[in-house]
Amino acid sequence: MIIDVNLLNSLPLREMTTGIAEVIKYGLIADIQFFSYLEENRDRIFAFNEDSLIHITRISCSIKAEIVRADQKERGKRALLNFGHTVAHGLEALSGYGTLNHGEAVALGMRFASRLSCKLGYLTEEEQYRTEKLFDLYQLPEKIEQDPERLLEVFNYDKKIKEGKLHWILLDEIGNSFVETGIDLNIAKMVLEGLK
Repeated sequence: MIIDVNLLNSLPLREMTTGIAEVIKYGLIADIQFFSYLEENRDRIFAFNEDSLIHITRISCSIKAEIVRADQKERGKRALLNFGHTVAHGLEALSGYGTLNHGEAVALGMRFASRLSCKLGYLTEEEQYRTEKLFDLYQLPEKIEQDPERLLEVFNYDKKIKEGKLHWILLDEIGNSFVETGIDLNIAKMVLEGLK
């Protein structure tokens, strides 16, 4: 695979900013050192520093490749790549495609997932605050406009429903994610309302 990071210079700022949402995802689900790098190097990344862009591209690709290689038939670990995506797909469906771009929707989905992880006692408040600070540092969206009740209805059509249960990707610490099922939707609704 050949990637020319200099092409990122051609992106509008909104696309560059929201593309970072998927990069942040890899730090959250699999690599706290990478997460820390993103905390410390925002200015270098947005100055299109070639070394920084190569680093974040290489790490992102290697984390994704490692997860896909470990679960080629999508029976387990590969689901972790969907962190933030259940809410993101719901937001995209309800807002009309093109209103929110994918990265913006994923950023909101990851805010939700980290807050839900904290609400359920998996992620500490300190770590949850740290995730929020990183989203803010990259100026990613912080509020949803859609009705939480409607979003919950849309989740029923999510591709991650298996045997009638929605599979949530959560964090038990920054850099470590897992799949959870059977979460009380009232708690999910409460967390969604907190993002309004």
